[in-house]
Amino acid sequence: MLIQQGYKYRILPTKEQEESLLQCSGNARFLWNYALKTNQDYYKETGKFKFYHELAVSLPKLKEEYPFLKESFSQSLQMVLRQFDKALKDSFKKKKDSRLLKRKCC
Repeated sequence: MLIQQGYKYRILPTKEQEESLLQCSGNARFLWNYALKTNQDYYKETGKFKFYHELAVSLPKLKEEYPFLKESFSQSLQMVLRQFDKALKDSFKKKKDSRLLKRKCC
């Protein structure tokens, strides 16, 4: 018989660590909303979207314009843009998840 064992950990950050975590999550939320607004405006003008590469290239300028973004690691901000890019591309896919197709309606 195979026994699986797991552990639960609870992290208790200090006040400074808690403020840093809140700042990083706020920066991620800001960047997502900024990328969304930028894409909406760009789509109205050109009929095209900006994907990851264009958004990531503009990140250093964005950090100069909004200095609070410098408090987050660049990799976490890049990951937000990757997730945004994936969400944007997935919204146009026609293929449905097979689990969703098997659900019965009310």
